[in-house]
Amino acid sequence: MDGCCSQLLEAARTLSIGRSTIYNLMRDGALASVKVGRRRRVSAAALLAYVEHLGRSVADSTSHAADPSDRCAQHVGPQDQLR
Repeated sequence: MDGCCSQLLEAARTLSIGRSTIYNLMRDGALASVKVGRRRRVSAAALLAYVEHLGRSVADSTSHAADPSDRCAQHVGPQDQLR
C-alpha cells in the first residue's frame, strides 16, 4: 500500500472484501476512515487496527467456547429442558 491513505476500493481489495462490506464497516465504526475533500480514505494504520481487532475477536471466541464452566457452550438435550 503506497502512501498514507488508500481509496476505499483499494482497501477492500487489501482485505479481500467487497465495496458494500467496506462501507458497512465504516458505517458501523469498525473501520476508521477520513474524508479528504469529497472522498473517503482509509489509512494503513486503520486497516492494521481492524485486522488486529479481528484476530483478538477470534481468539476471544475460541477461548470462551472452550471454557467447560460455560453453560451456554454445553449442549442441552430434550431431557435437560424444564417442564
